[in-house]
Amino acid sequence: MKLEGLKFWIQIQIKPSSIRFVSMSKAKLYLGRAGQMVVMSEFLDRGYNVAVPEVDAGDHIFVVKDDSGEFTRIQVKTSRSKTTNHGAITQYNVRLSQLKLPIVPEIWYIFVQRVANKWCDYIIISREQLFEYYENEGIGSPSNGKLNLPIKHKDNQVICSGINLTKHVNDWSKWPSLIL
Repeated sequence: MKLEGLKFWIQIQIKPSSIRFVSMSKAKLYLGRAGQMVVMSEFLDRGYNVAVPEVDAGDHIFVVKDDSGEFTRIQVKTSRSKTTNHGAITQYNVRLSQLKLPIVPEIWYIFVQRVANKWCDYIIISREQLFEYYENEGIGSPSNGKLNLPIKHKDNQVICSGINLTKHVNDWSKWPSLIL
């Protein structure tokens, strides 16, 4: 029986404990979904309805303001931060084809970071604003159809490619709380 190209769990029994290994690609799927769920819970807590599209064609969450029907598309990007002597660095990738294409309603990116097993601040930015940073200020580095965004967190600032993104940290102003 050939097992080439298959991804599977390996469990090794070592008395008295056991160790389980999970492939990195599967671990990334779990992390991505967890980030999506934490963002959904934030919208729900603010009084917005949320839905997950049946087919992932670039939108991870649909956010709806029930009383008006106002609709927003959300792309969630989740990553684990690496801590250094100079703060933390979190690496994200955005598809350039999505970034370059205006769409109605506009896509918003929410970058979620996991640091030391805790959810941290969200970086919330519209596709239009991120594209402007890319075109006019050179944010990130393009590679293989994606824009690589190494985001550094240090001294209460969030910087990517020399651009200060601090004003986008936890900027929920587009979705004010509807709960009294």
